[in-house]
Amino acid sequence: MSRYIRTLLGTAVALIALVTSCAAPSGTFQQGDSSPAMHGEITPATEVDTQAMSKVNNLFSEPEIVAQAYKKLVNDCMASRGFPEYKAARQGRAHYSVRSLMVPAPLTIEQATTRGYPPLLERDADSTPEESVTEAQAKALMGQSSEETRDGQPVIGCRYIAQEEIFGDAQGASTFYGGSNNAPLAYINKAKQTPEMMHIHQQWSECMKKRGYQYLSPDEAYLQGREENLPRQDAECREEIGYEQAITNQLNAYLTSFLNENQVLIERIAQAKKNAEENAPKILDGTL
Repeated sequence: MSRYIRTLLGTAVALIALVTSCAAPSGTFQQGDSSPAMHGEITPATEVDTQAMSKVNNLFSEPEIVAQAYKKLVNDCMASRGFPEYKAARQGRAHYSVRSLMVPAPLTIEQATTRGYPPLLERDADSTPEESVTEAQAKALMGQSSEETRDGQPVIGCRYIAQEEIFGDAQGASTFYGGSNNAPLAYINKAKQTPEMMHIHQQWSECMKKRGYQYLSPDEAYLQGREENLPRQDAECREEIGYEQAITNQLNAYLTSFLNENQVLIERIAQAKKNAEENAPKILDGTL
């Protein structure tokens, strides 16, 4: 990947971080000073909603029709800039999973046996691979730097033009995508650090030691392990100690708190998603 593309991607990450940490205009993604996440006061709910994880997953899942409208707009825009061969990937996730934000991903014995560990990221099969994007395509997709203009005006990237058209404005897109990427993270991190999770990791580690492996947690094995039979041994130990159920219990407890403590933000995200769902069919049939 070229230095220019890496710079653009790094800038995009920095912008997302800026949105989540600084005061933003009304309607953009922000948790607000009143959120416990801003003050390190996150605690598990005393009355746990066992559907909390499912509710968060549903909130942040990108509807298929929104993804199709986004890809159409980006592809049309890129074609108009001389890149008809470029095929956009969806911006969000069709089946958003809070659990997928935790490393390692869920792993059954069958999955481990047939394909090993799942990849960290999966892309659309029909999209242009990131490593194949040229510098010129990246400029058209992400926008030009401030000193590069067209007819005296800064060139806005096709990605952002598409987002604004689907959501109605840039704030709506930032609210939905910024929220899905960042809003629950502080609660998820707290769920990972509980005494219950430390205990379950200790149980897992002891199970793996009996099988000849020296890892402290499944995420360490996933990220660092190279042994051929490791995924299956990992999966068997997870099943033996009830690893997934332990994670689910902790996530539901903390995500119940997330839902209770961030209602204004959640309403904004839900409204942004609704706007996109209403606009997407009009984009696809050419009436918007």
